[in-house]
Order: sequence, then C-alpha cells, then structure tokens
Amino acid sequence: MGIRNDFKIIGEEIGKKEIPKRISMEQVSLAGGPTLRQVVMEKAYQKFTVKDSKVEGVSGESISKGTDDLKFMNVGEYFNSINNIRKRDDLTSEQKLVKIHEAYAALEVKGDVTVVKGTKFLRPEGFGRNGRMIVDWPDKMGFVEETIQQIDRNSPLPERWDRVGGKGGENFTTLPHNGIPYAYDQRAIPYIENPAARHVGHFNYESYFESIDAVKSGNLEELNRIVVANGRTAISDSEFADFKAYYDDFQDRVQKIIGNTDTTYGVKGTAASWTSSYTGEKLMNGGAEQIVTPLNGEMLEIIGAIPKILGGLDVTKQEFLNRYEAEKLNIGEYIMVLDTITDESLVIGCAHDQGVWKVYKTRERGGHYIIKEIASENEAFDFLYELILSSHNRINN
Repeated sequence: MGIRNDFKIIGEEIGKKEIPKRISMEQVSLAGGPTLRQVVMEKAYQKFTVKDSKVEGVSGESISKGTDDLKFMNVGEYFNSINNIRKRDDLTSEQKLVKIHEAYAALEVKGDVTVVKGTKFLRPEGFGRNGRMIVDWPDKMGFVEETIQQIDRNSPLPERWDRVGGKGGENFTTLPHNGIPYAYDQRAIPYIENPAARHVGHFNYESYFESIDAVKSGNLEELNRIVVANGRTAISDSEFADFKAYYDDFQDRVQKIIGNTDTTYGVKGTAASWTSSYTGEKLMNGGAEQIVTPLNGEMLEIIGAIPKILGGLDVTKQEFLNRYEAEKLNIGEYIMVLDTITDESLVIGCAHDQGVWKVYKTRERGGHYIIKEIASENEAFDFLYELILSSHNRINN
C-alpha cells in the first residue's frame, strides 16, 4: 500500500479522535499500522475544511490559504498563474482579485511581490486588456501638493531610505530616526503587507548627484568613472541608453504633473491621503515623508548611489531591536542575546567580539557555534534579521 493511502487511513482514524496539537509519528503509526517510518513530526495537527480562499481550523479561526493543491515554489510559477487569471473575461474584477489572493497565499517565498488588497483601490474597469490591474493612484504623484520640494545639493536627500517592493520603482520613504518604518497606511500604498518586500538603505550623496548630472548630459564616460570608483561594473552603451531614456521620460512626466519645479534630482514631500476618485471614500491616511527619484532603485544600485544590501536591509543594532519589537517576530523556544556571546541553551544572538560582529546560536544542551562573522554592524544585523524572519515565518506557517 502506498504512503499516500497510508496517510488517508491515518486521517480517517485520527479524525474520529481528539488528538494533541503536537503528535509523534510513533503515535500516528499506532492508528495506521506499523508500516510507517518512526519519525517524529513537530508540526501541530488540526482538522481543516476549505471554504473559498480561507482555511477554517477546528477553532473556527480563518487563515489565508489557497486551495490544498495550489502551491508555487517560485515567483515565475506564481506570475504565470496570475497572468492567466488577469486575462480571463469570464471573471469579474472582484473574482479575479480573490483568485490572485489565493495564488499569493500559495506562493512559498514571496520576496518582493506586492498585491493590491482590494478592488476599491482599482479604477472601475479593474483590469486592462492585457490583464494589468488599473490602480486608481492619487493625483500629484501621491504628494500633498503644497509639500512638494525639489531635491538638490542644498535641499538634500534624507540620510536613510525605506522602500516596499522591488528596486524597479522610484518611490521611497524616509526612515524615521527611531528606526520604526512608516506603516502602509502612512505610505498610502494599497498592498497586502509583506515584510520580505521591504528594503532599507542609505544614499551615497556625492554619487547620487554626480551620476544624475552625467546621465542628464549624456556623458557615459563620466558616469562610468563614478560607477567604477564605487566598485561596480562599468555600464554598457545599451544600459546607458536605458538610463537616459528613463531619466528623460521622468522629467517629461513629472513636469506635466507638478508643473514649474526643478526636478533634475527628483522631488520629495508628504504622502497624501488616498481618496477614491470614483466614490470619494478615504481609503488611506498618508503622512509619510516620501521621495521620488529620476532613476529607479535598480539603476541607483548599479551606479552605487545606493548600496547592494544583504537581504534588502541596512540596519543598526538599535534599529533591529525597534523592528523586532514592532513586527512582533517569533523565535519560538529560543531567546535573543545581543550584548555578549553566551553558552546558555537555545540562544540566538549577535555580538561584537575580537573586532568583528558574530551571529551565533547555541545548542539545546549548551555551547555556541558561529553562523557568520561580519565586519559591518549594519550587515551583521541585516543578516540576523533575515535569520529571525525566516524562523518567524516557519513557526507561524
């Protein structure tokens, strides 16, 4: 008899009984026969029923999930699926978005993927002929009009930036001094929250302004001088053509939207509230300090005007602690120690020791091992955050 049938029999048997939330395979095999391997399973067992795009546990609590047979191991599979959904003409916009949400819930590693959380953020037609969502973005590039300022060397960029989504975009917010990021509502972005899609970093001021000057003047040689000095690979003619076209399009587009403002180096201001242009309903509050740059994040990274950031983050110890508290990250039975390396049992930590930052863990019966040694405080706590976030996601799933 196959393993799948064995599990079916087990399910029928244990479905008749109340069982503890933690159960070993040794216990399960007593119900299903001795043919299964004696492997301890640490996951909680519950009986589930599928209702639309939600899974309802015995407790009645609903959690996001697709259907039992819907799972995407990579982003490519996910986009192939939702592209088909978006183009279907037998579904309403609401039905399409429900199916897209199901697919998103079934995506194992979400990365930078962002998904609009409701049709109220779309225009009435919902989706275009090619399947793209038509988002009802606020006017004036999402700024409170009277707060819009040009960015220049006398009115510079903030020290730190914060962005949700892939680096192909040009919209950033500032990172508040306390290290706690603006909420989606303050940013006025209409997405399902995805911590993995958040990126934080700093601007290289000199490279930022000098590289934009080079792009504006069409000077590839000068741009590559900056790029190589930043330790990056020189930009090809075809890449430079893309940079120049993007920059020129930005200038044309932004001038039409906000009028007589010098937008050479981009603009900054306060995020406006999001009000539906069709119903008049206020959907989000806004209020974050935001920036729009004339080159997108990917281009700025290629130039070296923003860093290549491990895990998408760039945080100090204190900022890490602020995020850890704000996001209520769960590290299970581990405790966290950040001021020293200890040999106490089940600790995860990061400490400065012998001139480097060491990210470490300890074993159940004590004794530590070093996961990684990193020279930079920022990169060390980037790495620790990613490690803890992975643990949090695994525990909660």
